[in-house]
Amino acid sequence: MPDAKLVDARIASLERELTELRSTVEALTSNANADRALLSPAEPRRQAREEQLRLFVEHVPTVVAMFDRDMRYLVASRRWMSAHGLEDADLTGRVHYDVFPELPERWREIYERALAGEVVSSAEDRWDRADGSSRWIRWEVSPWPASDGSVGGVLIAMEDVSECRLVQEQLRRNHDTFFHLIENNPFGIFVVDADFRLRQVSVGARKPFENVHPLLGRDFDEVLRVVWPEPFVSEALGRFRHTLATGEPYVAKRTIEQRADLEVVEAYDWRIERVELPDGRLGVVCYFYDLSERQRWEAELVARETDRKRAEAALKDADQRKDEFLAILAHELRNPLAPIRGGVDLLRQHGVSAKLTTKALDVIHRQLGQLVRLVDDLLDVSRIGRGTIGLQRGRMTMRTIVEHAIETSRPLVEARGHVLSVTLPQAPVWVHADLTRFAQVVGNLLNNAAKYTPTAGRIELSVEVEGEAVVIRVADDGIGIAPDDLSRVFDMFTQVGRTTDHVHGGLGIGLALVRSLVALHDGTIVAESAGLGQGSTFTVRLPVEPMTSDLEDAGR
Repeated sequence: MPDAKLVDARIASLERELTELRSTVEALTSNANADRALLSPAEPRRQAREEQLRLFVEHVPTVVAMFDRDMRYLVASRRWMSAHGLEDADLTGRVHYDVFPELPERWREIYERALAGEVVSSAEDRWDRADGSSRWIRWEVSPWPASDGSVGGVLIAMEDVSECRLVQEQLRRNHDTFFHLIENNPFGIFVVDADFRLRQVSVGARKPFENVHPLLGRDFDEVLRVVWPEPFVSEALGRFRHTLATGEPYVAKRTIEQRADLEVVEAYDWRIERVELPDGRLGVVCYFYDLSERQRWEAELVARETDRKRAEAALKDADQRKDEFLAILAHELRNPLAPIRGGVDLLRQHGVSAKLTTKALDVIHRQLGQLVRLVDDLLDVSRIGRGTIGLQRGRMTMRTIVEHAIETSRPLVEARGHVLSVTLPQAPVWVHADLTRFAQVVGNLLNNAAKYTPTAGRIELSVEVEGEAVVIRVADDGIGIAPDDLSRVFDMFTQVGRTTDHVHGGLGIGLALVRSLVALHDGTIVAESAGLGQGSTFTVRLPVEPMTSDLEDAGR
């Protein structure tokens, strides 16, 4: 199928042929008229010229016929005869209207205009032929001059342009198809023309250019600089210009860039190629696929996979700590049971002295107290986990809480030979707390310091007000906490910094219980340590209650 350039060339050629034909006919007619004006000896020359005219019209490679003023055929080309299905007919002297009785009235009007001296033409006209087919023709009806200067008749020339029309229609459809494909492609496609202007943008490509107004017809350099930052924009423009100049395609995989017009990061696969546009000039087409959503999904999948692995590790760690806890629990429960059993066996003997009986009872009482503390801690953890623990909160001073905590912890502190120093504000510090539970918090911190500080160590308990919070610190010079363990020191079943001989005991739930009770009191707790052997400090912050009357303060 010929392209548009060939069609235009063919049409231009036909126009030149028609012009030459008209000029030749006029020249031949003029010569014939001049010959008629000569004396009778010139008659043979006139007849020769008329014969030349007849032969020219018959053999010209155009559908052409010549008529007198009455529209009688003077001569018709072979192509005229063939085009009308009259190859074997002799039309000389016959009236055109008789040969074609169904000739549309509009043609009679056209011939009359030509006989009046007007040149009538059409670049494209539909011709419904007698056999039922239709063709598209380019035609011209022009007058030819008689010897006296009047119009001697008309010359009709036609050219079948059906194939040219088909080519033009195909080109139009190709043009429409080209833009339809661009406009409705599910991927992003846009076209930059030879003048480096954005010519066409598909629906799928509108998103990256949503903040560019106007868009179509705008200089592509300006368009990209609205959307992307340097140095990416200059690099991309260089790629486009190189492809337009050389035809060398360019492919980029997973380009990830921060946009200049939006605070987002987008990812694309993209490819550019040079193409011939419908206007015959060269341009660049860019195909791209937006990976931004997939990039986010992949990031989410990576995050979920990381969370899953972290959860697996946490479960594995928790399972390990649970096993350790059960082993420690068995050990801790067994430790008091052996002395209790020995004391019971001693009491069952006859003749036991009062001194031995008292000693056995003291051992049994002391070990039963240890068992009770273990069971109470387990029950507290269970209640907190199920959300069933109840607080009896009221307004009280920190001095009262500290006194109760020290009373509970003093036996262990003294048994380990530690020095306990306590610093309290002179003025009462009021809090809204459950006396038993918050005394348990401070007592557990003191017990923890006593257990993890070597004999004859130093423990400091201080209370002070900082802003709207009361700050309770329990510091020791004990075995300290490794940096890696600080983040999990409050986890359930964790015994951070245990010595190898397990002399300190415990179930690893004391600090977890402390953190939960502090949270129930709307407070916070943090652990600090300079490292192993450097002691540790536990700091609790609790909202302070405003002071009321001096009388009430004095009463507490």
